[in-house]
Amino acid sequence: VPEAEAAAREAVAKAPASAESQVEFGDLMFVTGRAEEARAATEAALAIDPKSPDALMLQAMQLLAGKEPATARPVLEQVLAEASAAGGKLPLQATAISY
Repeated sequence: VPEAEAAAREAVAKAPASAESQVEFGDLMFVTGRAEEARAATEAALAIDPKSPDALMLQAMQLLAGKEPATARPVLEQVLAEASAAGGKLPLQATAISY
């Protein structure tokens, strides 16, 4: 995990305006239990690309982990809408939840 974190931090440092690098860093922080850093990276990704299905999915996962299903629901609905508009490709996390 330290190597993955170093690589993710480097990617963000090289491309701070990349929603994708922010999402990847936020996802790593989320799965390692670092909620505040995950939330900050997710907010940064959404500030860059408010319609990013990956960033929206990460936000929904954080809300669900925080036991906020009512708040997560419209975000999940937006994930589906944005994914549909992008040709139906769901974020990886969404396909895992559906199984």
